[in-house]
Formats: sequence, structure tokens, C-alpha cells
Amino acid sequence: MFNHAHAVRNAFISGAALLTLLIFPLESQAQTDCATELGGSTGYTSLINGSNTSKQKKVDEWEDEVVKIRTALPGVLIIEGTGPELQSSLYTDAASGPYPLLDSAELGTSLPELQTIIPAGDHCIQVTPGTGEDDFEVEATFIDVCHLGNVDDHGDSFLCSTPVTVDGSSVSGEITSSLSITDIDRFTFVLSSDATVVIESTGSTDVEADLYNAAGSLQASDDDSAAPDNFQITQWLPAGGYYVRVKGSNGSYGISVATVP
Repeated sequence: MFNHAHAVRNAFISGAALLTLLIFPLESQAQTDCATELGGSTGYTSLINGSNTSKQKKVDEWEDEVVKIRTALPGVLIIEGTGPELQSSLYTDAASGPYPLLDSAELGTSLPELQTIIPAGDHCIQVTPGTGEDDFEVEATFIDVCHLGNVDDHGDSFLCSTPVTVDGSSVSGEITSSLSITDIDRFTFVLSSDATVVIESTGSTDVEADLYNAAGSLQASDDDSAAPDNFQITQWLPAGGYYVRVKGSNGSYGISVATVP
């Protein structure tokens, strides 16, 4: 027996599904493309404060093209389009699960730019393709939050810590405190496996250091264990991320992080 109510219900569901596809087809495709690209480790353009990257394609050639960006710090990404109006979407990497959509807008000549706050990490811009032979260019400029206002050589907060490699290379720093501002430099490093590390300073400036784990728990402190006025922290640490806070007298210094047998 023909069930009229059942048929109407199925028609309604099919219509709703079709409507969803009509409204969101390109967004779904964009997310799939960026998710595939964000799953890879190559092809990224690293952006620092004030730098930019761009890509230009024919409007109908954007289907399989994305712009992949890597930032070491959080900040503001400014995305501009030149050419006919096309939808542009920004996705970001995630530790697990789907790659979240951060923002999306129609961009093109004479249209407003898209400004989006992004975390540190990997990001992907997907442009929805159009029809025709016109060119469309997308340009992305990065402004990191650690260089808004007064510019310091190394961030005064854990968020703005300067990444250092664990290979013994020396990174230069400078303490520039004043009567109204206390300058504290912060650095961060990552251990891929358990190891004993040596963190030490060089130079003639009297500096001291504190070592924290990723949870913000103090692991060790030192003032003058190395050469006069220099610190040296030797500590066994499990794999993970760490922060070093440096403070002291005004002047220049060097800091290095290395593993020992």
C-alpha cells in the first residue's frame, strides 16, 4: 500500500539534503581540499611579522590549488583578493579531529580585506573556483601579536617566547629594563625524547634563568653557576615543551640549549 505520509517525509528529507548541497557545496569541497593539504608537512610558506605570500591563478584553476601558511606565533592574518569576486576560506590545523574553518568571505578587487585572528601553526587558504579566463590573486599578510606596540627582541610572555633549537646554537638577547618597564626575555624549546639538557648564557651581562615545563611548573633556577655573571642549568627532562625565562641587568647576552649524553 502506498504510504503518502512516508513518501512526503522522504521527499522532504531529499529536498532538504539537496538544498544543503545547493547552499554549501563549495564550502564542503574547500574543507576537503584544505584538510588534505593540512595533513601534509611540505609546501608551507613561513610568515613572520609583516611578511606576506600570494598566489595567482585563473578563476577556474583554483579548484585544486590552496595557499599553505605556517606561523610560529599567533597573530592577525590579512587576506586580500585581486580580480573577480570569489569566495575565500581559511582553515587551520588541529591536534586531532577535523580542520576548523576560521573565517570565510568574498574577496576581489574593490572588496574589503578579510582579517582573522589565527593561532600559531599551519593554515590553509582555499579559493572557491569560478568560471572564465580572468586571473584571481589572493595575498596573505601576517602581523604577529608579539610585535604590536613596543617591539622587544624576545617576548615578555610565554605566549611570545622565542623558539630555540636544541643543538647548542647561541641566540643573542638584550635586557633593556627602565624605571617603568622590567624587561624579561622568554624562550621555548621542544624535546622529541627524554634527555639531559644544558641551558647556559654567555657574555658579560649579569643574567639569571628559570626553567618551566609546558604546564608552567618551575623545574629549575640558576644565577651564577657558569662563568661570572652567567647561568647554567643542567637538568634531565622528559620529552615535551619547555620555557626559559631570562632576567637581570641591562645588557647583551647569549643563550644556548643542548643535550648531553
